[in-house]
Amino acid sequence: MSIPILSLSLSLSLLLSLSLACDRCIHQSKATSFSLLYPSPLELAGTAPWLWASMVGLSPRELRGSQGRCKNAKVCNNGGVKVILTDLARDNRTDFVLSGPGFAAMARDGMARQLNKLRVVDVEIPCEYKNKNLSIRVEEGSKYPNNLSIKFLYQGGQTDIVAVDVAEVGSSNWRFMSREYGPVWSTNRARPVRSSSGWW
Repeated sequence: MSIPILSLSLSLSLLLSLSLACDRCIHQSKATSFSLLYPSPLELAGTAPWLWASMVGLSPRELRGSQGRCKNAKVCNNGGVKVILTDLARDNRTDFVLSGPGFAAMARDGMARQLNKLRVVDVEIPCEYKNKNLSIRVEEGSKYPNNLSIKFLYQGGQTDIVAVDVAEVGSSNWRFMSREYGPVWSTNRARPVRSSSGWW
């Protein structure tokens, strides 16, 4: 459970890695399917650790069958599918492991069976969040003395946040934060965070 940011009297310094930046923000990847133990009508997916880290809390993400990149382009639609990322997937061949309904939703009408026979297809994953700006949420663990834990939301583009420093407003005493996992960073060297209603 997260605590929404009400008032944060800290300044943040971010370093973004631009080594992967490009004009067209699309990750090229592969997807496969899995059978659910308990059938679900939801379009669910697990994803590779490197991708999961950048997407946690940001689902649904949109997967598009790569135009001209499916092994049999006749079976893939152009509309793609929105899936809810639910878990890490540790498959060496693909970055996405979709539920049966999610995988079938990438097929043209009447072609789901043929798509399923392919087992693995090339996909594109947009990395843009329309009408969203990079946001920062203070996590619940920040209520403990000297602990500040934040989560970055809506990080678009083919970039990564590689360092985070914090300082109180008006102070030149910057403190580094450590990446806990994915978009979550923390430090145990911060002063207690105060909300608009008082200290947490």
